[in-house]
Amino acid sequence: MEKKNTFKKFYPAGTESIFSEDICFESKFSELMVMKPAFVASAKIIRDAISDGMPVYIRHHADADGYAGGIALEKAISPVIRKLRFNDTWRYFDRQPSKAPFYDYSDVLRDIITSKRNTERFGSKLPLVVLVDLGSTKEDLLALRRARIHGLKVVVVDHHSPGKVEAGKSAVDKYIEAHINPYLFGHDKNITAGMLAYELARTIDIGVYAPILPAVAGTGDKSHGKIFDEYVKESGETQEFLKKLALCVDFEAYHLRFMNDSGIISELLTLSDSARKTVELLSDEITERINAQKAVIKEYSVVETMKNGFVMGLFDAENGMEQGRFPQIGKTSGIFIEYLSEKHKSTPLIAIVFTKGSMSLRANTTAAKHGFDLNKMVQELTSGIPETKVEGGGHEVAGALRFVPAGKNKVLECVKQFISKLA
Repeated sequence: MEKKNTFKKFYPAGTESIFSEDICFESKFSELMVMKPAFVASAKIIRDAISDGMPVYIRHHADADGYAGGIALEKAISPVIRKLRFNDTWRYFDRQPSKAPFYDYSDVLRDIITSKRNTERFGSKLPLVVLVDLGSTKEDLLALRRARIHGLKVVVVDHHSPGKVEAGKSAVDKYIEAHINPYLFGHDKNITAGMLAYELARTIDIGVYAPILPAVAGTGDKSHGKIFDEYVKESGETQEFLKKLALCVDFEAYHLRFMNDSGIISELLTLSDSARKTVELLSDEITERINAQKAVIKEYSVVETMKNGFVMGLFDAENGMEQGRFPQIGKTSGIFIEYLSEKHKSTPLIAIVFTKGSMSLRANTTAAKHGFDLNKMVQELTSGIPETKVEGGGHEVAGALRFVPAGKNKVLECVKQFISKLA
């Protein structure tokens, strides 16, 4: 029986076969199948936007997880737009990285300005913005509300905790068109944004097949579980190579800063001969820099064993890091937690890398099992010491916060008190 194509009516003559299949989402994993309505709704919104001539802007976090997810969606969306719009693809599709792990206000202003300019010059419609590894948290609300006022439509694909969930909805849902997030369905961050975006890409176009993307996404965000293991198996690559590749993506992303990657990272993820040579080239440099940073951490960090058995490590980034050089603060906190793990087996660990006005934290799974939750800690700090203007968040065991420099010592003391109260 011939499958019905509900999108043919939108296409110019000769392009009817672009979406030859109806939207379909199937998975052997129950954790993904429970999200089917969100995948189908998001895929329909994106397909409809393409068909209706709306530009599609993909915005993703500038790390391995975000890049993998953004590139996966580009594989599903860009070729269709190219067929429909020929030489005008640049007006109908854009993918940009975000240094912040949320939809920053400057990013939404950039999107609004771009959309206004294209509307005034070319009569373009307002865009659909697809946020990958961004969009679910309290920090995204201002930008999302601003986007809604201007008329931008937004789809969110994220795995950061959205906070309070009621009836499958979170605070951001009233400002967006669709929301794919494992927390809305009783799951957690281990189903990463890159994995979700890959499955969404395949829902849009079943012809997308690049299992290296979710494998790198999960490796970069230290995912665990059967879904991640299956992606790794399907990629055909070793864990060792995937770790190298994920680090290389982070390394490239760091040096690109606010630039568009112009396909450089996409090329790296093709696993061509030149891509593999690049991975080997960069891996030696990255390993050398990580080992050098670990030596500095070993010499200059302060490590304290607390009465409740938690081990807390403190490292002053302003005095122990070279400014503007990889590994950056977030990556350094990951190096710090690995260093602590080598010395303290089966112990709840917290690694803190701080500056005069910011802090990057990493905790291990043992700490999480004993009650550590970064987002709960941020809530307690925000209400307990409002004069320090603490804000931030992330995952339960990894994230960052900002505060006024004058409040640094008070923030550090309150972090210590929060940890000391855990079981």
